Amino acid sequence: MGRPGTDGSTIDVIDLRERKLSARSTSGNRCGRTVAEFGLDGLLYVTAELANAVEVIDPATRKVLAEIPTGQPQSHMLVFSPDGRRGLHRNVGAGSVSVLDVANAAL
Repeated sequence: MGRPGTDGSTIDVIDLRERKLSARSTSGNRCGRTVAEFGLDGLLYVTAELANAVEVIDPATRKVLAEIPTGQPQSHMLVFSPDGRRGLHRNVGAGSVSVLDVANAAL
């Protein structure tokens, strides 16, 4: 994600012990993935700037399980509440923060 010259349609999985690319998933969606954070539920939450959303990805299968809308363009940066139930999401263009209901995949 975020590699120069890419459109965010791929996710690269890096084996840190071996220091090499271990898998690449291609969604075909040009969504501008930029930031990835693991939730307390073990799922991967990835900001998708061009899709105005946060993708919920199962790291074991590398499949997108859900897409949480942010309600604003340029979805970028994500932090979770201490209990993991909410995500606070920064919207670059609007200069605002979206509050995401993680359990229900809703804004």
